Amino acid sequence: MPATPPSSRHHLRAPDLSLVERICVAVCAWINLRPLPKRIQIQWQRWFGSAFVRGCVNELLHIEGLDIARRVPDDRGVLLCANHRSFFDLYIISTILVRNHVEFATRKLFPVRSNYFYESLVGLVINLIMGGGAMFPPMFRQKSRAELNKLSVDLIVDQLRTPKTLVGMHPEGTRGKGPDPYELMRAQPGVGRVALRSGATVLPVWINGPTNSLRSQVVANRRRPPRVDERIVVVFGEPVDLEALRAEEPRPVVDLRASRLILARIAELGERDRQLRQSFAGAPAHDVTPIR
Repeated sequence: MPATPPSSRHHLRAPDLSLVERICVAVCAWINLRPLPKRIQIQWQRWFGSAFVRGCVNELLHIEGLDIARRVPDDRGVLLCANHRSFFDLYIISTILVRNHVEFATRKLFPVRSNYFYESLVGLVINLIMGGGAMFPPMFRQKSRAELNKLSVDLIVDQLRTPKTLVGMHPEGTRGKGPDPYELMRAQPGVGRVALRSGATVLPVWINGPTNSLRSQVVANRRRPPRVDERIVVVFGEPVDLEALRAEEPRPVVDLRASRLILARIAELGERDRQLRQSFAGAPAHDVTPIR
C-alpha cells in the first residue's frame, strides 16, 4: 500500500488507537485522499452503490427541489446537511444526486462515528461495499480523542475547498430515535464550524421515510400500493446564506448559531413533508419520483 496521505497521518500516530482502527483509517484514507483510488470509488458508487439503493427505495420516492440542487454551482465544495432518522439517509440523497447527474456530487465524503465502521473489520467491509469507503473521516466518541476529531474537521474543511466535492453531515450530530420524525434534536456546533471555515455552499435537505432495517425497506419497496407511512419524501431547499456569520470572529458560539440556522432551514422543509403525506392518503401511487 502506498504511503498514508499526510492529512491522515496524525490519526495513525494517536497512541490509543487499536490495530484494527489503524487499519481502517489507513485503508479509507488511501481510498479517499489518493486520486486513482478516489476515481475507482466514484465509479463503484455510480454503478454498484446506486443500483443497490434503487433496488431498496425506488418505488417509494417523492422528490422535490431537485431543480434547486441542479442550479448549485460546482466551482466549490457543497456541504449537504440533512436531518437524521435512519442509517440510509445520506445513501439515498447522494444516489438521487448522482443518478440525476448533479455535477457537484462527484467526490463524496461522509464523516461517520468511529464505533462499528472503524472499530471492526466487518464495519470496514460494509463501508467498502456500500460506499466504496466513503464513510470517512471517522469521528470519535471518546473525550480523550477530541484532538483527533479536530483533525477530522480540518480534513473535511480542506476537502471542501476542492470543486465538485460533496460532504454529507447531520447538524443534529446523531440519529433521532423519538416517535415524531418532525421533532429534531438540538443542533451541534460541528456542522457550523465546517460550513463557516470551508466557505462551501450549504445545501439543506429533508428526508423522511427510510427504515433502519434493510429487509423491511426491500419489502416496502415491493409492496403495491405502498403504505403512506412507507413513502420516502426528499425535499431539497435553497442554499443557506451564512455570509453574515462568516464575517464574525470565529468562535464556538458562532459555530453553534450557524448549525442552528441550518437545522431551522431543514425543519422548514419538513413542513412540506407533512403536507405531502396528507395528499398521499387514499391517493394512488402515481407520483413516485424514481431514481433514474
